[in-house]
Amino acid sequence: MENFWIRPNGQNTLKGVEGDLTNPPLLPAQLILDFLSDNNQKARDDFLAILPSMTEDERERLESIYAFSTKPKDYPQIIEDKFQKSMSTRINAGNNHLPKTVNKSTPRSKLRVNQ
Repeated sequence: MENFWIRPNGQNTLKGVEGDLTNPPLLPAQLILDFLSDNNQKARDDFLAILPSMTEDERERLESIYAFSTKPKDYPQIIEDKFQKSMSTRINAGNNHLPKTVNKSTPRSKLRVNQ
């Protein structure tokens, strides 16, 4: 299964520690933070999945970056859909599942009354 932080050649882009010349970071902290705070849930999930496999120094660096990240925000349409789903009564424009009867008082009228 693909991981957001692993390149196709197998290189882990989260590796590295700032100030360590033998293991310099591949990605700057700000870029990692941008990916974690952006609307990319896969980046967050894969980040947390790969974190235990890192060295202690790398984990310390990455956990401090993660502490400043914010949860991805939902798009306005998703927020509206969640709100509508939470409502107990729903109003649908094309509600065709209700039984319909023809108004008998005026047979020429095509008006239908829901009962």
